[in-house]
Amino acid sequence: MALSIERGRESVSRCGCCGKISHTIRGFLGDDSGPYGVYFAGYTEKHEDGIGTLIISLGDWSEKATPKDRQAILLRVRGPKMEMMVGGPNHSPWNDVGVLGEILPRERALKHPRLQDYYHAADHIVAEDERFTKYFTG
Repeated sequence: MALSIERGRESVSRCGCCGKISHTIRGFLGDDSGPYGVYFAGYTEKHEDGIGTLIISLGDWSEKATPKDRQAILLRVRGPKMEMMVGGPNHSPWNDVGVLGEILPRERALKHPRLQDYYHAADHIVAEDERFTKYFTG
């Protein structure tokens, strides 16, 4: 399946734990049939853990769909090799973004039948949205 990325807006704020500058990047995913999902990616400049956060929401994005028709999986991203690990809502700064649908707990996400689709989308995001990857690659 061929995915496309459409970049959304980027916003800047202050990290709640250290006060350093944090970035939130938004984007849209599409495939041959139309809208496929959305993503939010975030990182804090010079944060001591060096971990970024990527949340991907897949499901029904048609006009009549509601957030109940979608589920989101959070990935924690680290280092220049873009190593990814499934996280859960406790790692998400976007728990209040209802449009994403349910953010799955780590245990459920790891057993999700579409987990490889989420990783496939994540691979496209880190390959095509340099706004996020620049944090890890300098």
